[in-house]
Order: sequence, then C-alpha cells, then structure tokens
Amino acid sequence: MWVDPIPTAEVKEICSPFVGKIAKLKENIERLESMKSQVDDNIFTLNRQIEGLWQRM
Repeated sequence: MWVDPIPTAEVKEICSPFVGKIAKLKENIERLESMKSQVDDNIFTLNRQIEGLWQRM
C-alpha cells in the first residue's frame, strides 16, 4: 500500500519544538550519569572509612 510522503517542511515544523527538548534531555541524562558515578565513588570511600573505623574498635 502506497502512502504519500510527508513534505520535509511539514516534518521540520512538527519536529522542531522537540529538537531542543531532546537535546536538553540528553544533557540532563549525561549530567545524572556523571552524578551517579560521583555518588558511587563516595559510597565506596565511605565504606572503606567505615571498615577502617570498625577495625580500630
């Protein structure tokens, strides 16, 4: 079944409001992944410090 293609200008008009939002979401995801990595590092460090404290007790 043949479907007429949507004109490029119409596609751009429909999609344009979402392009900036998608880029912002991508930035936010990257920032959250970086924050998660920092949290993981902090948890690892805290666990080591707790183990050290337990050994001294």
